[in-house]
Amino acid sequence: MKFVVVAALAACLLSSPALAKKDVPVLSGAYVYTNIESCISPGGQVSVARTTGVATLDPQTGTASLSGYHSDGQSLVAVSQNATYSNTKTEVTINGTTYKAFYGALDKKIATYLSFIGVEPGDDGAICSDSAWLSRK
Repeated sequence: MKFVVVAALAACLLSSPALAKKDVPVLSGAYVYTNIESCISPGGQVSVARTTGVATLDPQTGTASLSGYHSDGQSLVAVSQNATYSNTKTEVTINGTTYKAFYGALDKKIATYLSFIGVEPGDDGAICSDSAWLSRK
C-alpha cells in the first residue's frame, strides 16, 4: 500500500506543468567519467570491463571526445575515442544507443553530474548492461 501511495505522489509531481517546463540539461565541457560494462554470453560467461577518464562534450556539435584507461580485468589500456551524443530530460543517446539518464544539479543549465544505464548487444551474441557516471571538472 505504501508503494502505491508513493508511486501516485511521484506520478503527480513528475507530471506537474512546472516540472514539465524545465529545460533539458546541457552537457558541456569536461567531465570525469567512469563506465562499467557487464556482459553475459549465450553460453553464460560473464565479463566485466571498466573505463575511466575525461570526456569533453560539445553541445553545439553533439560530439564528445573521450580519453582515459580501460581494463577488462586482465590488462590496462589507454583509450581515446570520439562519439556523437544527444540528450533529453530522461535519456542520453551515444552513438545511436539510448540510455536512461539522471542529472544532478544544474549550473547555468549545464549538468554538473550525470548517471545513465542501458542494455545493448555485445560481441558474439552477448547482452551487456552499461552504466556510467560523469561529474563536471
